Amino acid sequence: MLYLGFKGRLGRAKFWLLSLSWTGLLLSTLLYVVHPLEIGSDTVKFSLVALLFAAFYYIQLSLLVRRLHDIGKSGWWYIPYFFIPTTYLRFFNQNPEYEAPLIVTILIVLLAIFGMLNAGFAAGTKGPNKYDVEPAPVAA
Repeated sequence: MLYLGFKGRLGRAKFWLLSLSWTGLLLSTLLYVVHPLEIGSDTVKFSLVALLFAAFYYIQLSLLVRRLHDIGKSGWWYIPYFFIPTTYLRFFNQNPEYEAPLIVTILIVLLAIFGMLNAGFAAGTKGPNKYDVEPAPVAA
């Protein structure tokens, strides 16, 4: 199975295994390869970090979409569950000119927590659904 595609389903165990593995790989690459690199310009280092994060984002998006397929939801649920909260918290909440009420920030954070709990811990649909057949269980 190609792990970088958006088609098919991904069970809970494999989702967590792959998500944590890719996160560990990204962090170790940043700490042990990019950070100690003595490069003449910070632009090159920034470009490497941006490239790593773009690749990581794509991989995590692929895993999450296939996990949402496993619980019977469209991959478009990524937008309210994760894209809106991360965009809001990253850009709007840190902008001093944007004065959001505290309740808006709390609701956005709760939406992200609900999305992660739903995608990460909800049981997949039994049998085939409109996205694919049930994924094989991970061997213990």
